[in-house]
Amino acid sequence: MRFEAIEDAPNRLQLPATDHVYRIARKAWRMRSNTQAQTINVLSISARHAQLEISDDASDYHVRGRVSRPRLKVMRYRAAMIDAHLSIGPGENGGTLLVCECRQPV
Repeated sequence: MRFEAIEDAPNRLQLPATDHVYRIARKAWRMRSNTQAQTINVLSISARHAQLEISDDASDYHVRGRVSRPRLKVMRYRAAMIDAHLSIGPGENGGTLLVCECRQPV
């Protein structure tokens, strides 16, 4: 896992947003259990956004086998609760990329 801070920005997310982001990360982390992934990138924070990014370096992209429909439904629900954008698709170098981006409070 790797953490990257952009612009040396503080994390201003408060409850319940921090709880929802954590729980999305926990659910998404389990998507790698069905892969041979070796690398997972986790979170970046900028002045305006907190972005959870979970990518694996498995050799193929196949969401259906990695993220169950109920798990994806829960992640989408949690993202909607904090007005975040959730996307899942193929990663740059194969594998799967899940991104959850939410605005930081001012």
